[in-house]
Amino acid sequence: MRLNGFARPVVWALLLCAAAPACAESVDPDLAITPSRLPQRIDESPSAVTVIDREMLREAGVRRIADILRLVPGMVVGSRSPAVQSATYLGLSDDLSRRVQVLVDGFSIYTPSTGAVFWQDMPVTVDEIERIEVVRGPNTAAYGSQALLATIKITTIAPREVSRWGASGGVGSNGVRDAHARVATGNAQGAVMLSYAHQEDDGMFDDPYSRGAHRRDTLNLKGEHDLAPGLDMQWQLGVARARNGIHADLEHDVSATINDAFSDDSDHQFLVFHHRPASGDEWVLRLARTAQAYKEPDATRYELIFQPGQPLPTSLFDAQPLSLGRSFNTTSYEAELEHHLMPLQDIRAVWGLGFRREEVIGEQFFGTPETQRQDFARLFGHVEWRIAPDWLLNGGAMVENSSISDPMFTPRLALIHHLAPGHTLRASWSTGTRQPLLFESQGTTAAWAANGTPVWLTRATGAASGGLEAERATEWSLGYMWEPRRDVRLDLRAFQLRVDNLIRALIRPNGTDAAVWYPFSLAHIDQGFSAVLDMRNSEPVTVRGLEAQLDARIARDLSVHLNYALTDAKDEQPASLGWPNYADTVPRQAAGMLLSQRLGAGWDTSLKLTYTSAMQWGFFTRDALDDYTTVGLRIGYTSPIGAQRLRVDLVGENLNGTVHDFGLDRGWGRTVWLRLGMDAL
Repeated sequence: MRLNGFARPVVWALLLCAAAPACAESVDPDLAITPSRLPQRIDESPSAVTVIDREMLREAGVRRIADILRLVPGMVVGSRSPAVQSATYLGLSDDLSRRVQVLVDGFSIYTPSTGAVFWQDMPVTVDEIERIEVVRGPNTAAYGSQALLATIKITTIAPREVSRWGASGGVGSNGVRDAHARVATGNAQGAVMLSYAHQEDDGMFDDPYSRGAHRRDTLNLKGEHDLAPGLDMQWQLGVARARNGIHADLEHDVSATINDAFSDDSDHQFLVFHHRPASGDEWVLRLARTAQAYKEPDATRYELIFQPGQPLPTSLFDAQPLSLGRSFNTTSYEAELEHHLMPLQDIRAVWGLGFRREEVIGEQFFGTPETQRQDFARLFGHVEWRIAPDWLLNGGAMVENSSISDPMFTPRLALIHHLAPGHTLRASWSTGTRQPLLFESQGTTAAWAANGTPVWLTRATGAASGGLEAERATEWSLGYMWEPRRDVRLDLRAFQLRVDNLIRALIRPNGTDAAVWYPFSLAHIDQGFSAVLDMRNSEPVTVRGLEAQLDARIARDLSVHLNYALTDAKDEQPASLGWPNYADTVPRQAAGMLLSQRLGAGWDTSLKLTYTSAMQWGFFTRDALDDYTTVGLRIGYTSPIGAQRLRVDLVGENLNGTVHDFGLDRGWGRTVWLRLGMDAL
């Protein structure tokens, strides 16, 4: 099934806008917190923001968290493996999406070694999510280095807001076996909740060595307590255990499967204090520790293996086997103090400071078993000034220092004007930075032959030169929001984004900068070169685009969500073999639709469509993807049974056939599953 240019949903959006009742009622929309750290009406946010609530998550029928992001304008999602998904804004990514900040309950969860987010293995499931806010555009002024392109904040359910117990399970094709259970207890002074989740499936299709078989178990314990008048505390303890590529055939050349067979164990501890003194101010102290243990099997590969200075083997199978198990352990520590205040009647402000330490042990990444460290220190502030009843000025900035790069200053400014009830204009200028990661700046990896002699060196040469600069983004944006009534909201945005000092990966011969080539070949090795993976700052990329998002209740029992993005990208880096062209990673069009209908007597149904035009994921995955469409359908039933509530959902995913959203050799096929759940009323 193919939708020509996805023109139909755009036409539907216009028709639905015209059909929606346009009464002049002026109603405050929902609040968003992520854009500036201040609770703000969405139409008074300094940045474009998309809000996804529990109802939308259920209606979309997603099992994987990243999949819901396909319904956010400009977001691009791809599946490198069953457990490693890439979710990035506007494309602008290689295999790992390193330019989007992802927060769970206020804490950053990216992997320090590579900057990637292990979406499928994070210690939170769809069942435990209360709300997702996605800030589209640079947001470093509020959340630091990783928020170069966008910020995704996931808020989980609070123990006080759930029923005493709940349980659910799902079973379906492609080996789907899911389960979730929770119990909660509390009183007027606090509450505690314990939850367990299991998720597994047979993974991806079209794989000769069984790329699939993903399995994950998570256990979370969280609580919230009133310690004194105006003082409360929230805490979390969680562990997650994931196994991926369980049936991967590692007896073969594993060059295509090495990253798809691994274990990933993680744990986290969060602690948050809120203090609200009589003055009306608010103080927030956040403390966190997160850890991840990623282990790949010691697989072997018989390709391009040679001893430096020795003649080439007459056959690849005469070469010595090479161990490529790229395992690592990471630990992050984070502390942040935040102060909300209202110094004048028309001015609200928030300021704070934070510290984050990242530690990585990974010999394959750094060429040494020693612990590598990177520290971040930041000072941030944001002010909201209501100049007049219909005019609002938002300003903010952050100063951030990294232990391996220079301090960075990232300001942001937005002017908002309510033209009339339900009509709002927003003009904004924002900047963002991304500090070089440990591996980008000082990685020196080596693969070793059986006798311990290094035979293939891979270097991120920023360590030797110390010359990697932080990436910088600058965005100009103009937005318009139309809200004729509480349940209709149309959000339009035009923007221009420029990213300078883009850090790119290239492969070149070791010992020279004159030649750049990819892929490397036996001919290059015969000339005395070994392969080097290099990290370099390069020329800028500019993206111009238009975005639209419509959330509307068309009738009493019918609601629709539509999103659309039209973009044009230009990569100023001269074409050269070995440099990825980042313009190719930006799809020309991306769109989505979620149509939900209540049928009566407890029944409801929803239809989900998403479309992404032709694109390519960065550097190591060379496949150019054609445009693709995903089709999902859900039929649900809800009914009270005594003091309990029963939920049943039958969900079909990729009903139009296998979807290749990352590489041509890996795709998610048609899957249908049945989900049953019950919780106390």
